Amino acid sequence: MSEVGNLPDRATTAGKKTSPWMDRFVLLACIVAAWQISEEVISAMESHLGWWANPVAVTLLGLTSLFIASQVVLIIEKLQGIR
Repeated sequence: MSEVGNLPDRATTAGKKTSPWMDRFVLLACIVAAWQISEEVISAMESHLGWWANPVAVTLLGLTSLFIASQVVLIIEKLQGIR
């Protein structure tokens, strides 16, 4: 327990500015957006990859959602002056 510390790139003082709820809402929004475009992505990839289009599209959309969510949160926190 002595090795407990702040998460990387987080403010050292806790408060409403560093709440994880913003991260969760942005990630949820990105996942919903990925779900909405998944059919189009799968159908576009299906002609090239065949059966592999489903797992490849799900993997790429998931990783892209995580990346975009982290970048959006970073931009919001920079605009708020947290980082």
